[in-house]
Amino acid sequence: DDAAADWIRENLEIDPFDYVSAFAGILLEERQTGRTAQESRKALVSKMRSFHHSFVQGAIDLMEGGFNEEALALLNLYEGPDPQNGYGLTHPYPMVNMYRALCLKRMGRDEEAAGAAAAADADDPYLCFPNRLEDIAALENAKQLQPCLAKAPYYLGCLWYDKRQYDKAAENWEMSVRIDDRFPAALRNLSLIYYNRQHDPERARQALEKAFGLDTSDARIFLELDQLYRKLEYPVERRLAFYDAYPDTFRERDDLYIEYVTLLNDLGRHEEALALLGARHLHPWEGGEGRATTQYTTAKTQIAKALLARGEVKEAETQLREALVYPENLGEGKLEGTKDNHIHYLLGLALQAQGDEEGAKEQFLAASTGTDEPAGMMFYNDQPADMIMYQGLALMQLGQRAAACSRFYRLISYGEAHIYDEVKMDYFAVSYPDLAVFDEDYTRKNRAHCCYLIGLGNLGLRNMEKAEAYFKETLSLDAQHQKAMLYLKEAQA
Repeated sequence: DDAAADWIRENLEIDPFDYVSAFAGILLEERQTGRTAQESRKALVSKMRSFHHSFVQGAIDLMEGGFNEEALALLNLYEGPDPQNGYGLTHPYPMVNMYRALCLKRMGRDEEAAGAAAAADADDPYLCFPNRLEDIAALENAKQLQPCLAKAPYYLGCLWYDKRQYDKAAENWEMSVRIDDRFPAALRNLSLIYYNRQHDPERARQALEKAFGLDTSDARIFLELDQLYRKLEYPVERRLAFYDAYPDTFRERDDLYIEYVTLLNDLGRHEEALALLGARHLHPWEGGEGRATTQYTTAKTQIAKALLARGEVKEAETQLREALVYPENLGEGKLEGTKDNHIHYLLGLALQAQGDEEGAKEQFLAASTGTDEPAGMMFYNDQPADMIMYQGLALMQLGQRAAACSRFYRLISYGEAHIYDEVKMDYFAVSYPDLAVFDEDYTRKNRAHCCYLIGLGNLGLRNMEKAEAYFKETLSLDAQHQKAMLYLKEAQA
């Protein structure tokens, strides 16, 4: 015992945070004194900050040496997260009980092991995502105990998915659902497997709809289900009806709120879109920069176009000047290099209709600036392709027909040159504007983008039949392409 105490003391001098050595010292002290060292145990728990992973990792170290009883004793020190610093948790971490069950099973105490596994199943799964290879043994053990409960295969499915063992993940999640089909997370995860790995969108829809039905207040699952509906090419009206059925849920998240505004703009309900944008203080997120401001300017410009068509040019001018300045509640300003070609062009038309030729010329000049080189599927800070079309329209108003037509033909040439490209997303790129939960066919998306560019070029050249045909082709490939919807209406008109 004296030699053991010397080794422990020396080890703790080297590493004061070696919890296994510290616990071994406590066990040695208790063996020598014959009583429980409550103060030493309390001090160790304080040093470990009641952090669940520290107890689990310490138990793993002891179990690898065959010290199952000591591992169980260490795990039993864990009573839950520190109320002052719970690392996001307000409840005990389920894997602690999973490891208790493994220790007890190895010690031949099967009935107690089943009780510990049942306690783990009853623990709140929030923030529990096992990822250690050692966790496999603990979870497989819980699956073998009777009765087998739903959370062990659910957690094991998460671990296998993390290790890209998708068939094993699906097998375990399906087992979890067979045991208890009232747990939304397992159904939600299965929908990802069905769509992304088994390429079965119908089963994905059924699983995710069932998950959402179990908790219609879950805004995250609402968002993912709406994204799935989008990929299944549900009409805008049907998606909007889904939002209208759960107004309290979609209002929980800014991204859902903006998507609802987007759907209103898609359907031409621009005044409603503006009213909603003005009623909420929004916060941009990485990848979502520019989404709220885009819907704001879309609503304003579409209203202005309708006013111009009716000859209400002064009211159109007011809408367009407001479109140039983002309201503070949208939460972001203009990105460096933003040109607003479309707004300046329309403003030029409004001033021209009022007889202000000088003011109109100034606006057309502003609308003609910016890069004239089209780009691929855009990130949030790329110049939108239709700005090039508006450059051409502005140049046409300025009498520079050759320069104008060059813009339109560049859009067409780029689209024709890249329409058959095979495209894969670079996942080191940041701020892609779509939430990537379900896999995207980027080659198809690129083809839609190229058809859209060709449509823009023909719209600028006033080849309306061709423009209409290419915008329809865009929408056949990407049914939710907002600008293709709007420009299709213009071409048809």
